[in-house]
Amino acid sequence: MLIDTFTLEKELNKRGLDEFKIFEEEDLSKLTLEREFEDFHTAMEFVNDLADLAETTDHHPDVCIHFNKVSVELWTHSENGVTELDLDFAEQINQLS
Repeated sequence: MLIDTFTLEKELNKRGLDEFKIFEEEDLSKLTLEREFEDFHTAMEFVNDLADLAETTDHHPDVCIHFNKVSVELWTHSENGVTELDLDFAEQINQLS
């Protein structure tokens, strides 16, 4: 079930997911995360950990790597927006270093 923007903002705050932002375009909402790392190698370690998490949970975010910066977009494709699954996954991402 899709989560509306107001509820989503409250949930992000409640869960301590301050790094995540809400991105909206037309009829689609996403959670976005941008992290900057010390170097490319450290960024890739994060991406590899994220890939392992995605495979374990069978929930696959869009990931972009720009040298030492990693951008992540989360949404449930089958629902065309953010669901509880995305919030739970964001919490797990938040625990990755």
